[in-house]
Amino acid sequence: MGEPVSVLRRIGNWFGLTGTYEPKAGEVRPLWYNVSKSKYLAISIPIWVAGIALFFLLLQGGIHWALASIVSVQSIALAMLIAERSTIKINHG
Repeated sequence: MGEPVSVLRRIGNWFGLTGTYEPKAGEVRPLWYNVSKSKYLAISIPIWVAGIALFFLLLQGGIHWALASIVSVQSIALAMLIAERSTIKINHG
């Protein structure tokens, strides 16, 4: 039997950051796994900047920092999900 793989290495493999991990049949992969890292950064950096700007705008508007952080983080998560879903090509056939 081979050596057990550490949890951090398995997580890195799952995200495609380390190793040459081959997914098993039916295994769920991150949506961005097949997108190049430069394209992923080109999509995600403006979303994060907009989320941080939203946080500060909410703070300036008089919203409590805890509520402002929750709203901005949830907005980032929704925008990232929409951006990642829009890169998926559906094959009918």
